Amino acid sequence: MLEIFGLPYVFSGVLASALAMDKDATKKALKNEKILMPRHIILDKSYKPSDLKRIRTPLVVKPVDQGSSIATFIVKKEKELSGAIKEALKISSRVMVEEFIDGREVTAAVLGNKNPVALPLIEIRPKKAFFFDYQSKYEISGSEEICPALISRALTKEIQAVAIKIHKILSCRGVTRSDFIIKNNKPYFLEINTIPGMTETSLVPLAAAKHSLSFSELLDELIKLAFEG
Repeated sequence: MLEIFGLPYVFSGVLASALAMDKDATKKALKNEKILMPRHIILDKSYKPSDLKRIRTPLVVKPVDQGSSIATFIVKKEKELSGAIKEALKISSRVMVEEFIDGREVTAAVLGNKNPVALPLIEIRPKKAFFFDYQSKYEISGSEEICPALISRALTKEIQAVAIKIHKILSCRGVTRSDFIIKNNKPYFLEINTIPGMTETSLVPLAAAKHSLSFSELLDELIKLAFEG
């Protein structure tokens, strides 16, 4: 509606956000870009039990087009898989069943339009769950957030470069936040958020602060970027 009325707005445009929200579409858009990602399959309500024979636990089960880790499950045993898929299908018509990468989670914020820059990385250590679930994301002290992440400078630069590359490929603008899992010193891209949170527990304001941008300065920059188009 804002585009129809010619009104500038913060964060990414319709196409970029639509691609980012659809996790399968995101992976397809990045498939030929040599970006390391967990393997996955997509299931809908017509799936058959035989479809699950070609995948092995542990796995991550989540709706294709949701955020905030809603209806997301870490499945460690095969007997739990069908139940997790059933619950995820209550939220979305399609479900992603993804290879579980056991490692350290970091998130990379990227700020800008045509010439974006990466903000300091944040390492996420959930306190109330096995992974960074809804409760860990939105409750005070739900997780420990270490900024800058305690990883090597070389790995930091590699992850930041990948995050910037993804931001550009999807034609994002304003600010995005890409999530990664590090295993054996290799960063696996998980997903990108084109409308990241801006609350007192949110990650982008934390990364911006480490980049010497106060919260009000971050908002000013986002407004400036919105007018750039």
